[in-house]
Amino acid sequence: MTPRTVKPPAVVDSGRVVSVSPPVLSVKDAAIYCACSTSSLNTWRAADAKRLQRGEQLVGPAWVMLSYGIRYPRAYLDAWIQRTSVPCGVMESRRRATPAAGRDVEAGP
Repeated sequence: MTPRTVKPPAVVDSGRVVSVSPPVLSVKDAAIYCACSTSSLNTWRAADAKRLQRGEQLVGPAWVMLSYGIRYPRAYLDAWIQRTSVPCGVMESRRRATPAAGRDVEAGP
C-alpha cells in the first residue's frame, strides 16, 4: 500500500493560509479523528445496522452511505463523542470487581 500524501494548505494572494476540511471522513480518517481503530468502527457499524433493523438506538457513531462508500460526517462523530464521553476522564473499570485490599476471607479451622 502506498503512503497517503497530505496536501499542503493553499495560500491566497493576500498571504492568508486557506485550509478546507472535508465535511465527511472515510473510515480510516474517522478512526483517527475519534482515536479508535478502524476495526472498532466497522464492528460498531455492523452491530448498529442490526440494531437499526430492530428499531434500537445506535452504540457507535452514525454514518452515511454515499456512492463512493461509507463516510462519517464530522457532526455525527462530534455528537457521538459528546454522547459517550465521561467528564473528567473517570470511567468505571471494565475488569471484574476485585475484593478490597483487606480481603474478607474466612480463616480456616
